[in-house]
Amino acid sequence: VAADVDLPSQTLFYSIDGVTPTGASIDSGTGLITWSLPVDSGPTNLTLNVRVADDEFPPQSATAVLRIQVVPRFKVLVSEIMNRPAVVGGAYVELLNASAVTAWDLSGVQLTGRGFQFTFPNPTVLAPGGIVCVASSTTTFRTTYGNNLPVVGPWTGSIGTDGDDLRLIAPSGEVLDRVLFTASAPWPDQPPTGGVAL
Repeated sequence: VAADVDLPSQTLFYSIDGVTPTGASIDSGTGLITWSLPVDSGPTNLTLNVRVADDEFPPQSATAVLRIQVVPRFKVLVSEIMNRPAVVGGAYVELLNASAVTAWDLSGVQLTGRGFQFTFPNPTVLAPGGIVCVASSTTTFRTTYGNNLPVVGPWTGSIGTDGDDLRLIAPSGEVLDRVLFTASAPWPDQPPTGGVAL
């Protein structure tokens, strides 16, 4: 907040020195800065030099440095669930990094259900647009689904065949993503023989 201590008081005008970032603007009368960012924004550090000047002649002015840090939204989510595999040990949960610009470090993150748990080892980094499958058995996963899909595991315990409460939990305890699924609508029917993922 700027104030003019001169008498009579002057009208103040605000501006940004240097290059204004795309999507950013400043209200010349109030100094309010707005910055519209894409929903999928990577980490950014921005420094703005804000100038305020009065309408005296010659004008008096002062500057202040404003530092802005953009923290991207976590975009790793559960994208596929194989809870009724056709073969024993073929259960898995697929995770997708829905960001096109930010890689996410999953080291220490837990994937849990009501009856199973897995902690991602260090280091585990999921590239933009990348997927990783967490399997009840990595050996059975590769035998059943091939060697071209990235897979980690095994988890301890078992996923619910008639539904479960899946959570991605940060080392801090924050729930990053949650999927509560059941064996009834609106979830699709699965054949008794299994082998169809949600």
